[in-house]
Formats: sequence, structure tokens, C-alpha cells
Amino acid sequence: ALHDLRPPDPPLDVTNLRNVRPLPLLFAAFTMVLAIGTVAHVSASVVRRRGSELAVLRSLGMTGGGIRAALGWQATTLSVIGLMVGVPIGVALGRVSWRVVADHTPLVFSPPLAMVALVLAAPVTILLANVIATYPGWRASRLRPAEQLRHE
Repeated sequence: ALHDLRPPDPPLDVTNLRNVRPLPLLFAAFTMVLAIGTVAHVSASVVRRRGSELAVLRSLGMTGGGIRAALGWQATTLSVIGLMVGVPIGVALGRVSWRVVADHTPLVFSPPLAMVALVLAAPVTILLANVIATYPGWRASRLRPAEQLRHE
């Protein structure tokens, strides 16, 4: 008689975990799209809602480059605050979630830590925020103070 030398099938819980493996990446992508939309909306809103304040700054001598830099710093500040809040909360929730999953399946808990993602998160986020703020900054630098202040 021949013996079956194949390894045993993995438990059903482990198979189910393989099926949901892309969910954390999809959640990360969704969160990134929300963050990009937020930075774009805030940057565009500044030009629309604060046009008169930008016009006053221009009439007091602020250059177009200064206006662009102000919007860049706004985007940088927004992204740094988001990183300071989001990264620790994300790491903590990720560890707790994985602990719950590992406790309910035949797996050994080892705390996950994606070092590459953590190292790249800050520079990529700040760079992307400044790229997004480039067009609204260019638009704001092209505003004519006289036209903006006439509506006041």
C-alpha cells in the first residue's frame, strides 16, 4: 500500500486568513485616498475662501513665492499632524487587531511591524502633500489684489 506523503491541509482558520490578506492593504489605500482628498480640499479652499486675506498679504508686499510657500507650509503642517496622530494609532490598532486574530486561530502571536512602511510614511506623505498644494499655491500667487479686494 502506498502512503500519502503530502503535508496535511492547513486549518480552515488559516485558509480564511489567506482570503482576507488584501484587506489591510485596501484599507491603507482607502485611508491614503481620504488623506490626499483632505489635503487637496484644504489647499483649494484656502484660495477660494481666504482670497481677500491673501490679497491683503500681497498688497503688503508678500510675493507670489511667499504665497506658494505659505500654502506649502500649510500642507506640510497638516500632513505632520496627521502623521503624529495616525501612525501611533494605526500601529496600536494593528497590533491589537492582530492579537485578537491570533488568539482565535491556531497561530502564534508575533507583533507585526512594517518598518519599511513606517520609515517611508513621513517623507512620502510630506512630499505628496506639497505636490498637491503646488497647483492651489500657483493659483493663489496669480490672484490680483485689486480684483480680490474690490469684492470686500
